[in-house]
Amino acid sequence: MNTKETNKILSEKIPTRKELIEDFKRVATLLNSDSYTLFNYFQNSGKYKRRDIVREFRNWRDAMLADGLQGKSIKKKVTPNEILADLKRVAKELKTKRMSWVAYMTFPGKYTDKDIRQHFGTWKKAMEAADMKLQSRDHGVTRKKAIADLKNVAPKVQGELLSFAQYKRNGGKYALKTFYRFFKTWSSAVKVVGRKSSMSRNRVSEIDLIKDLQRMAILLNKNNFSTWDYNRGESKYSSTTIITRFGTWQNALKEAGLG
Repeated sequence: MNTKETNKILSEKIPTRKELIEDFKRVATLLNSDSYTLFNYFQNSGKYKRRDIVREFRNWRDAMLADGLQGKSIKKKVTPNEILADLKRVAKELKTKRMSWVAYMTFPGKYTDKDIRQHFGTWKKAMEAADMKLQSRDHGVTRKKAIADLKNVAPKVQGELLSFAQYKRNGGKYALKTFYRFFKTWSSAVKVVGRKSSMSRNRVSEIDLIKDLQRMAILLNKNNFSTWDYNRGESKYSSTTIITRFGTWQNALKEAGLG
């Protein structure tokens, strides 16, 4: 950050806790719900910046739990039918029968990931209940095709280890979630073609990294964000870990449905 940018930030008026909560309530009225995401706040012309919110409340969750913010709508239990109705509303607006969780939150949808998991367990089950399907780049891929592509890529990588990053760098066609769908883990997938995974049991999984990228996309209010954006925010992991696992930052974003 240069001197000009620093001086600009210092000269800006810092909003009070009362002013922040009043704006949260304004957006809650627009959304007809006191329980909404930071992304929803920005999408609905939230007046204040993320740093203003973090400065006062530390994180978005604490902001939503602030005294005077919780109204009847946040205390009222959300029903499965209300969630299904909103899923169908967003799908209709997007003109699709296939929808990812990121697409729903980006639109934005009315309910949180917690609401959906509480009633349906997983996003996939929520989609099935709404008579919809998950958005997938690999729709129609069979276990046989996934194995065939692994066999095609494996000879291009020397040694007995084969990471997902190496698979993608050497022309691998499919997403990580495709292999998880058929084999549960990447280690089990590469074992089929006589290879081992370099992943240790103590290391964070690729799925956890993808979930954190999707979470940060909502907090940052954008999909194609940089490593700098990720590292300076409320990320759980380092961008170095992600790049090591997926080969490049853009590969990681694509796997998370953000690229």
